[in-house]
Amino acid sequence: MCYTDRTFDAQSWCGMAIEPDCDISVAIVAPAIQVLSKGTMARVMPPDGLCLYHAVRYAQNPRMYDSVATAQNGMLIGAGSKELYHAAAELQRELVAACVSSGLHERANRLSKPGSEGYPEEEDFAMLARIASVPFEIIIDSAPNMQPIKYGDGSPRARFILKLISDDAGHQSAHWDVDALYDQSTKRRRITGNGSR
Repeated sequence: MCYTDRTFDAQSWCGMAIEPDCDISVAIVAPAIQVLSKGTMARVMPPDGLCLYHAVRYAQNPRMYDSVATAQNGMLIGAGSKELYHAAAELQRELVAACVSSGLHERANRLSKPGSEGYPEEEDFAMLARIASVPFEIIIDSAPNMQPIKYGDGSPRARFILKLISDDAGHQSAHWDVDALYDQSTKRRRITGNGSR
């Protein structure tokens, strides 16, 4: 499916979450911030079914994530990881509660489901930006000509990218990572971001 305009069906590009299968005691720790080209980096989010919520939490407080070790498969491990998983899950619960309080019960039921069935869709992004107080942009890796779509009020604090990732067995699923963070004090982009966009 090709996404070339502002309308797209999030359900069609959100796959099942990849479950963590690494033994923490033998995990190979890899840097979560990957250098893409000279001076530019992107932040990998855990592939645990809450990746978009992790991305929003990262935009709120990057230092919290940067201080936690990451396994090769992208999962957070070690000291502080449990708190970050709880923070992402709490943001999901806040989104569900906001839908319920707005009378959007079908949407709340959908967002409460596990895996791709409960993944936020485009209609949920503005509400997610509002409840987290994090305006953001999204882009889709498979649509290189797509202009970023902004959600939330004010200048965007981050840009999130949807891409396909593979597990060890080669199964692909959709996954959100942080493509860029924006420095709000100078309105200039920080060095975390893909310079090709």
